[in-house]
Amino acid sequence: MFQYIEKLRQKPSYTRRRMAFFVTLMLFVLVVLVWWLTLDTSQKESKNIDIEKNTPSPFKVLKDVFGDISNDAKAKIEAVKKPLYNGN
Repeated sequence: MFQYIEKLRQKPSYTRRRMAFFVTLMLFVLVVLVWWLTLDTSQKESKNIDIEKNTPSPFKVLKDVFGDISNDAKAKIEAVKKPLYNGN
């Protein structure tokens, strides 16, 4: 590495400036790429948190389903009982 720097020091100034520009550009692109990748990840995590907050728990879903089945069964039983009690 130090030998490469020494070779670079011996080159004309326009070559050193061009090399400095490209190294700076590559480092800039690397920093922007890392920033973009971490930004995308943090946005995905925040979206997942919002989805999890709005999603009901499995136990609540089961309770609601069985509650609906129970209410429907009670309503059907009552519908059958009414004609029987009214007819006698």
